[in-house]
Amino acid sequence: MLLTARAVDGDWLARIVEALDSDAHPYRDERIALPDTHPDPVGVYPRTVSALATGAADPPPIPRGLRWTTLDYMLLGWIAAQGGQTLPTS
Repeated sequence: MLLTARAVDGDWLARIVEALDSDAHPYRDERIALPDTHPDPVGVYPRTVSALATGAADPPPIPRGLRWTTLDYMLLGWIAAQGGQTLPTS
C-alpha cells in the first residue's frame, strides 16, 4: 500500500505509524518533496487523455477563464478519454 499526502501535519501519520509498529508490520517511511504546483499543469490534460483513451481521441478544448487544479486537468482528461465532447465549465 502506498500512502501519499501533501503535508504530514496533524496526527494521521503518527497514528498510522503507531498502529504499524504495535502490530509489528514492516514498512518504509520515504518522504519525497513535491513542488506546490505541477511544473506543467496544462500538459496533464492531453497526457491523461492519451493514457486513458481506448482508441484515437479528439479531445475537446479545455474551457478557459478558470483556474484549474492538476486534479481538475486529470478529471477533464478522463471525461475526454471517455468520449465526452463538452467539458464542465466549473
